Amino acid sequence: TIENKGPIPISLRKKIGNKIYGCDDCLSICPWNKFSKETSEKKYKSNMHNNLLFFLNFNEEKFLKYFHESSVKRIGWIRFLRNVIIASGNSNNKNLIKYILKHLNDKSSIVRGSCIWSLFQLLDEEGKENLKKSILLKEKNKYVLYELDLIS
Repeated sequence: TIENKGPIPISLRKKIGNKIYGCDDCLSICPWNKFSKETSEKKYKSNMHNNLLFFLNFNEEKFLKYFHESSVKRIGWIRFLRNVIIASGNSNNKNLIKYILKHLNDKSSIVRGSCIWSLFQLLDEEGKENLKKSILLKEKNKYVLYELDLIS
């Protein structure tokens, strides 16, 4: 999914689980990694997989600064945020809802579409209905409306 520049196919979203950067699996099977050593960089060890809230509070500037010497920067802000949002939807953590909601107004339709899917994974029925009404009032992008139609 890191190479996919568009939306993540719905059939793969649940399978992503809490992963936000696809190299997790690649690293585990790569034969060259038998020569590697675990990083001592605390920021990568403590936050990369377990703290979605940490990344949901990023903006593009913070993303570029945080990952300035990392291969993660290669996927770009939009794909990174898309992945964080999808992983958040898979988290079953309702505390993330308010942080996903702030990205629902993002300029990227891919981010907004990912938000819809994730929020529909976390919200109760009343919340879903209210979200749908709110989106229909302001959203004009055909892809984002398609996401809403698929999920609701």
